[in-house]
This record gives sequence, structure tokens and C-alpha cells, in this order.
Amino acid sequence: MPAIEAAGYAIVLTVHDEVITEAINHASYNASELSRLLAIVPAWMQGLPLAAAGFEADRYRKD
Repeated sequence: MPAIEAAGYAIVLTVHDEVITEAINHASYNASELSRLLAIVPAWMQGLPLAAAGFEADRYRKD
């Protein structure tokens, strides 16, 4: 979560394994980039298979 905040995404809510964010409406802020940031494995967790997926929406909904 610190990495996505540092990248400019504002965390609005977390629910279990979900992170809901807000960002400016710009092509560099997108679900693919946010998923990439969320799937970075920290050094102390090397070997953990970590993945993330997401979508963009104007309001909260379940995928």
C-alpha cells in the first residue's frame, strides 16, 4: 500500500484483500498499473506467488 500511495493513488478504503483508490483522470493511472504495483513482492516475502487484478469504475461495485 505504501508503494501505491507513493505512485499517486489515494487509498479510500480497504476490505480484506481489496484496495479502493482514487486518482486523477489520466492515462497513467489505470487498473493495470495499480495491479502491477500491488503485485510487487516485498523482499521479506520472496517466493510468495502474488497477483492482483482490478477494474475502473466511477463508484464502488463488486467485480
